Amino acid sequence: MKIGILTYHRSHNYGALLQAYALKTFLNNTGFKEVEFVDYFPEYHRKMYANEKAIPFKNYNLKGKIAYPLYYFKDFLTLYILKEIRRYNFNRFIKKHLIKNTSKYEEKEYDVVIYGSDQIWRKQKKESCPGFNDVYFGNESVKAKHRIAFSASMGIIDLSGSDKNYLVQSMNKFDYISVREKDLQTLLEELTNKDIKHTLDPVFLLPKKRWQDLITKRPISNNYILLYNLQNNQECNDIAQFIHNKTGFEIIEIIGTINKKNYPKNIKALAGPQEFINWIWHSQYVVTSSFHGVALSILFKKQFYTYLKSNSERVTSLLNSIELMDRYITDSGTIDLSESIKYNDNIMLLEKDIVYSERYIIDSITEQ
Repeated sequence: MKIGILTYHRSHNYGALLQAYALKTFLNNTGFKEVEFVDYFPEYHRKMYANEKAIPFKNYNLKGKIAYPLYYFKDFLTLYILKEIRRYNFNRFIKKHLIKNTSKYEEKEYDVVIYGSDQIWRKQKKESCPGFNDVYFGNESVKAKHRIAFSASMGIIDLSGSDKNYLVQSMNKFDYISVREKDLQTLLEELTNKDIKHTLDPVFLLPKKRWQDLITKRPISNNYILLYNLQNNQECNDIAQFIHNKTGFEIIEIIGTINKKNYPKNIKALAGPQEFINWIWHSQYVVTSSFHGVALSILFKKQFYTYLKSNSERVTSLLNSIELMDRYITDSGTIDLSESIKYNDNIMLLEKDIVYSERYIIDSITEQ
């Protein structure tokens, strides 16, 4: 059986690549050997992760041309090199673990295509795609005998009447549908009268011991707090500083994008996906405004805290399901570090959802 996975498998985003890695690895380990990613990567995503080019010399007037070497070597080149190193680290992970051979997806035909996970159903606001992307909603450009939506996500739900009609029509293209967030599950059930399932993000399909394949030696000898503040909100910065003040542990920060030439030593601007997961694995505390930062913290049984200023449903849905909403912090002054997560009952609740998610994707494939 030939299986394709259609997701954000080339995004330079830690969570996107790690959930893609987890789903493919899980399917391979389960016995499905002919699994590959449908190598669709739209132009608006390519532009999002492309490096900036220097302003052409010819565009400057005489005064600008005289000053051009200063601009090029002082302002442009340093930032360009940093971004290229980061791009290299992401592309190295993609080539090693996700896409080993490139080919045109339009020329292939699959027995089953799995759509998801991640926010493949989000409403785009790009000039080249000012709404939903038909490819991620089952259009015929991807040839498949059967289509399965697995833990698909929409992110922020903001729909017009025509959007809702589009979703009703699109859901008819799928043989099985599961989504990652419960608010999306409720919406689609109300719109379509279909049996929409709720399943976990694919990172949970791999147990902690399976993630060890990506883990290397401890990056620093001292204890540290890992800060991954993808939304750049002040609350997460305050939480990390609060823990630092109480423990003395260094704050190590991983960032979502590079936008300046120089970073302090504690900010790991060049980290690729494997380095990212290694920093989480060896940390004493994790503070994050990222869904996958929270998910991996739970998988690795870390002491963590989180706050999201927007698009928080995906995190609160997860935390509520395993009774860990006390880790969602709006005021760092309310934190009591002596109240650590024991990971007993919480893991038992999570295990039920993991088993259900595993059975859903296996049964959806084998029942075709």
